[in-house]
Amino acid sequence: MIEYFKKQFAWQVWFWWVMACVAAGFSLDIFYDNFPYLPEVTDLGAWDWLQTASLLFYTFVQWLVLHHYFPKIKWWIPATYFSIILFTNGFDWITDIYMDNRVVHSDQTYGNFLIILGAITSGVVVGTAQWIVYHPHMPRAELWVASKIAGALFSLGINALMHTVFITLYPLGFMYSLILLFKRVTCGAITGIYLAWAHQQLQHKNSLPDADARV
Repeated sequence: MIEYFKKQFAWQVWFWWVMACVAAGFSLDIFYDNFPYLPEVTDLGAWDWLQTASLLFYTFVQWLVLHHYFPKIKWWIPATYFSIILFTNGFDWITDIYMDNRVVHSDQTYGNFLIILGAITSGVVVGTAQWIVYHPHMPRAELWVASKIAGALFSLGINALMHTVFITLYPLGFMYSLILLFKRVTCGAITGIYLAWAHQQLQHKNSLPDADARV
C-alpha cells in the first residue's frame, strides 16, 4: 500500500507546496484579515501598498515551487494576483449591495452563509483563473478548481472547530495566529494532493524528471 502511494504521489511536491502556502499565505492573511496587535497604520495609501506587496509575495513564493516542479507553467503570478483582487473587490461589492450589515452581524446563520459563500466563490474565481494557466500542461486540470473549493471549505471547518474549542484558552493574538496557520496548512495540503498526483502522471509520461532529482 505504501509503495502504491509512493508511485501515485510525488510527496516532495506536496511538502514544498504546503510550505509555500503556509509561509506566503500567513504573510498575506496578516494584512488582509486585520491581524490583531499590528501597529496602527493611519496612511491608507501605505496600507494598500503593504497589501499589494504581501499579495505579490504570496503569488511569487507559490510560483517558485510550481516553476521548480512544473517548468512549463507560465503566468501563475498575474493569474493568481488579479483573480484574488477580482474576488475580494467583487465579493465586497456584492455584500455591500445585497446584504444589510446590521443583519449580517446580528444573525449568526446569515453570517455563516456569507462565509461559506465566500469560500466557494473564492475557490471558483481564483481556481478558474489558475485552471486557465494549468490546463494546457496538467492532467485533469479541472480537479484543481475542485481542490481549491475543498481546501477553502475544509479550512473553514477547522477554523470553526478551533474557535469553538480553543478560543477561550489562549490569548487572542496567539489563537488568531494558530487559526491562520491551520487555515493555510489545510488549503495547501488539499491542493497539494492534486499537484503531487499530477506530477507523477506527467512523470509516467516522461514529461518531467523524478521529483527527487529536482529537490
